[in-house]
Amino acid sequence: MDIPARDSEGAPVPLGDILVVDDEMEIRRLLAEHLRAEGFAVRTAADGDQALVAIRSHPPDLVFLDVMMPGTNGLEVLRRVRRDAPGTAVVMLTGLEDEALARAMLRMGAFDYVAKPFTFSRLEQVALAALGRAARRRRESAP
Repeated sequence: MDIPARDSEGAPVPLGDILVVDDEMEIRRLLAEHLRAEGFAVRTAADGDQALVAIRSHPPDLVFLDVMMPGTNGLEVLRRVRRDAPGTAVVMLTGLEDEALARAMLRMGAFDYVAKPFTFSRLEQVALAALGRAARRRRESAP
């Protein structure tokens, strides 16, 4: 059994800071509860505009981002995250089975995409992989 990392006061250190962005409240709630239980620090946003505000104020390590949302959609949020917070990994959540869209999201800089309905084990696997790659990139770019 792994012993979780602790800060100087003995509190557990989260595995990573995740922002969950989805216009469906139930999906946001389920994802946030599960990811918190697995040791991640989690914030949520109900739409693209809220997500952009949250990212500007405190860039997360990882964003789980719904593609189809009213207003500022997930592809536009992805484009802005790549420009404004390049160290943040983005995993797209989509209910669409569209290979061309999937390729486009990856070309735009998404780490990966997960089709809805998803399993929690798949989300955890993708989250850990994305956070691991982001940590490696930070180490490689450090002076």
